[in-house]
Amino acid sequence: MRHVCLAGASAEAAGELSDWQQRHAVLVLARAKELAKVRYDLCPRHMKDKQFWTIYFLLARTYILPYELRAIQKEKVRRMETDNGKSKDVIAVEVEMQESKCSRESQTLPDDSEPEGS
Repeated sequence: MRHVCLAGASAEAAGELSDWQQRHAVLVLARAKELAKVRYDLCPRHMKDKQFWTIYFLLARTYILPYELRAIQKEKVRRMETDNGKSKDVIAVEVEMQESKCSRESQTLPDDSEPEGS
């Protein structure tokens, strides 16, 4: 199997795959044999590997975006934990509170009443 590795700090800026996209691509190739065959037939004879994955991620964006965002959040938490030296529990609570706040803001209350538990 050819490498999907297009790593780099400015990967997305250079049109390359992010670390999460690289892991996703490897998993997709392992699980979706039909897609792996299409990629094998197309690359490198008809298009470059980079073009294939650019098209794939553009087409699949609406389906995979929530998972990618969650991975980005986890990475930020991991970085905050090492940068600040905070305990994992404190950061987990902070992230959970932030996610809860975002969730509440995106939902509307049925009759402008106070949320339960307030």
